[in-house]
Amino acid sequence: MANDTVPMGILFPAGVAVLEDSLVPHHYADFTRLILKRLAIPEEQVNWRRQIEDVREKLVQAERYGMFYTGEPLCLAGLRSWVRNETAVPLFNSAKPILINANFPASEAACLEALMREPYMLKKTNAPRIRRNRGLARGMLIEQHVKDYFRLSWPDYYVPPENEEKWDRPCDHDFKLHVGLRLRKVDVAGEHLDGSFGLSSGKTPVDIHLMARLTGNLLILEGFKLGDQFSEKEEFGWWDSNPIQPLIVYLNCEKAGINYAELRRRKSTPGLR
Repeated sequence: MANDTVPMGILFPAGVAVLEDSLVPHHYADFTRLILKRLAIPEEQVNWRRQIEDVREKLVQAERYGMFYTGEPLCLAGLRSWVRNETAVPLFNSAKPILINANFPASEAACLEALMREPYMLKKTNAPRIRRNRGLARGMLIEQHVKDYFRLSWPDYYVPPENEEKWDRPCDHDFKLHVGLRLRKVDVAGEHLDGSFGLSSGKTPVDIHLMARLTGNLLILEGFKLGDQFSEKEEFGWWDSNPIQPLIVYLNCEKAGINYAELRRRKSTPGLR
């Protein structure tokens, strides 16, 4: 058996990258394996017992690099930013967003949705038709890519909207999330022409509003707001939203059978109970 362990200066940043990519807590032993895999270091080349204790004691238990450790019996490692204090309203959403690559199936679905719904949509502005259609196309591209991301990532929780393929029927949500005993309506909020977010005229708040915007070939899922935080009367930037990562971690914990409430003992995510 090898007697060496990976130097802390190499180990710690790799650990942060593992958590940021997976967005789910890991048992410290599994966490160590993922770090070594990321660094392309075979387990046989390190002293395994010393290595996992280094990760547990010197990294997660010491709360280095913004990490937390649940202790026994779960022995899970994660990032403190995933379980923010419920009473602390962020002054600025500086968390890492979710990046979704543009793809042809979602883009095709967006084109079909726009073409089929456009004849039945209310004209809420006197803007030229080309400007309205450009806004519609952009909005549908954002909506379909976000819906695909949630549908493919959490198929057991994703519920289509009530107006799925009912082109002439309006709907107050874009999809639903059925997690545990809760069925939450979700609205995908694309940015307005001036870069702000807020309810479009005539729409009502739902359980969760996701802030998303397009840039180049990427869709950026920036954050979310709960229904009581989202208003037609108030416009805001994506930086005023709750970071998206805690919501994704919550869903991943449910999917992995991890008790999310256990992670909230330190801090908590607003509205997710």
